[in-house]
Amino acid sequence: MLYSDAGGNDERLTFVFDSKKLVLSDEVAEVAPAPKDYKSIRLPGVKGSFNGFDRSPYLATFTTEAFTFSLVTAHLFFGSDTSPTDIGRRSLEAAAVAWWTNRRHHNKYAPTKHVLALGDMNLRKTDKSDPIYRALTP
Repeated sequence: MLYSDAGGNDERLTFVFDSKKLVLSDEVAEVAPAPKDYKSIRLPGVKGSFNGFDRSPYLATFTTEAFTFSLVTAHLFFGSDTSPTDIGRRSLEAAAVAWWTNRRHHNKYAPTKHVLALGDMNLRKTDKSDPIYRALTP
């Protein structure tokens, strides 16, 4: 078992894995885009701006006999389910996880190109008014 330091609401992010099947690499970290990159994290229709995570996602890289991969687990900001400001903030945090994962996937220096984001994104069921839905729909 591997777990993060306590974050917002004294919560921890945890990886539980079978050490007979997976080897934990030396890469364990929080995901935190540099403040200079915040302006790159945007969503159409969201007026706010990304200002960092409420609880930083947690990264661990594992190896099997034939495959190396990174997992990023997140528990994103929730706030209110009706406040446009809170929904925008939550959506921008989800976009930041996707932005970081995409950059990692394309980084020639990363230990693996295989990155999977998981966890509690606190996103409601997608509907046409959701900023994430609008960003993914042509």
